[in-house]
Amino acid sequence: METKVDFELVFKYSLFAPIIVDPRWPEVPERLRLLVKAHRMASAVKCVEEEMATEFEALVYLHTASLCVSFDKVWFRIYLYLFNKYFPK
Repeated sequence: METKVDFELVFKYSLFAPIIVDPRWPEVPERLRLLVKAHRMASAVKCVEEEMATEFEALVYLHTASLCVSFDKVWFRIYLYLFNKYFPK
């Protein structure tokens, strides 16, 4: 069964939804902001339907968190996995 998608909501999400960051480090480089929007546009329908963020947004959040605190082994491995996925050699 196919569900209807509110394209206005999808459009608003992909362009205007805030980027969630660690509150201790709220600055995000412009390059990452543009990439967040690009990844949102690519998967906006799925993100709106499932009320979730993209993995790239998770990477940006972890990036800001890593500037505030040291990661333990588990969080470092998650961050490394996401980093390698979106920024391969």
